[in-house]
Amino acid sequence: MVGAAGIPSAGGGDVFRYRFPERMPSLPSTVPVYRLRPTLISPAEIQAITATFSGLRPRQGTNGLEFTNPDEQVQFTPTSGEIMYTNLYVGIATTPATAPSTIARHWLQAHRLFPTHAGPLTTTVTPDAGWTTVNIVPALQPALLTGAQIPTSTVAVDNWGVVTSAQIRWATAEAVGTTALISPSAATRADEKTRTPAPAVSPRNGQPSPLFTVTRVTLAYQPIAEGATFVLRPVYLFRGTLEGRPFSQTVAAVAR
Repeated sequence: MVGAAGIPSAGGGDVFRYRFPERMPSLPSTVPVYRLRPTLISPAEIQAITATFSGLRPRQGTNGLEFTNPDEQVQFTPTSGEIMYTNLYVGIATTPATAPSTIARHWLQAHRLFPTHAGPLTTTVTPDAGWTTVNIVPALQPALLTGAQIPTSTVAVDNWGVVTSAQIRWATAEAVGTTALISPSAATRADEKTRTPAPAVSPRNGQPSPLFTVTRVTLAYQPIAEGATFVLRPVYLFRGTLEGRPFSQTVAAVAR
């Protein structure tokens, strides 16, 4: 199926057309909708967490929300539940035999940062040149969109097994009902209607717009702000190529 969609291309400004696979994956007709309840941080919890680090002292002018020692820094945002950790120490150590995911989990538990009463969890490990990123999220079906900032615990472990940074912004996902899904092709048409109408040709030179050849369609949850709260809404993640280059796009999977 090829259909015009008024979505900016990677190059900016233009619209592009979709070509979906002949065989689409089996997708559900309805999915639960979740509301995220942030894990707030009390002064007592801040004190308990900072006590697990050696030599942390409150930084002046931060209202007791930022702590440092010669090598480490921990910042708290009580209203959102976000905790940021940075390790500035650079040393030489022996390459660890323990897996980065195990190191990250033990580190979170040791510092009272591991999510409790969160239910089943999914751990994703992404290696890089000098470190490995360990991401822990609720085990939802469909899964949380990769890269979502909430609810998640993200820990960077270097090649010597040292935790160099961490970002924890946990929230409990509470089911608040179900929602009906529309098809991927209907989702692209609905998305087009929310944007400035545009023809399926480039307004600059009259040539056909770039063709987005979709090779994979995935249903996922994306955290979306609704007022002061976050809600997990279903989206389609399209992966493929745009003019021969890797490309991806998310589109709402529910009628607007």
